[in-house]
Amino acid sequence: MLRRKHQALRGLLAHSPSLAISALALVFALGSGAGYAASSAAGSSPPAFHQLKLGKGWQGSIEYTVINGVVYLSGSAGTNKSKRTPVMTTLPTSIAPKAQLDIPITFGGEGDGLIQVISTGQIEPFAPQGGDYLYVSLSGVSFPVGAS
Repeated sequence: MLRRKHQALRGLLAHSPSLAISALALVFALGSGAGYAASSAAGSSPPAFHQLKLGKGWQGSIEYTVINGVVYLSGSAGTNKSKRTPVMTTLPTSIAPKAQLDIPITFGGEGDGLIQVISTGQIEPFAPQGGDYLYVSLSGVSFPVGAS
């Protein structure tokens, strides 16, 4: 019985590579989650996020953490476009990239744009197609420490 099920699964995967890839992605996702859960259960604490000071005219909360040499950003900020500085926030230079990074982000209803992270740690958003924005989310943005 088990052999018949195994053969049926093998036949299904042979005819549908996308199903096989999806199954592998699920296995890896579950495995990494289990690894994280095990490390948390073993007493290691979740990563500490550090609050960043916002540029003039920006309101909100942006924070960062560094895990295994990767900078992770979180949070969002809004602004009144007539009273803001172009620099949304500034990272510590110790974790800033060596060269300018252009990281794609979405501005919601305004479309896709990018943020520039420069070697001084300054982060500046650029709206899509020369447009403007009132709100920017950096949640999910990451890059290696010292990237170039």
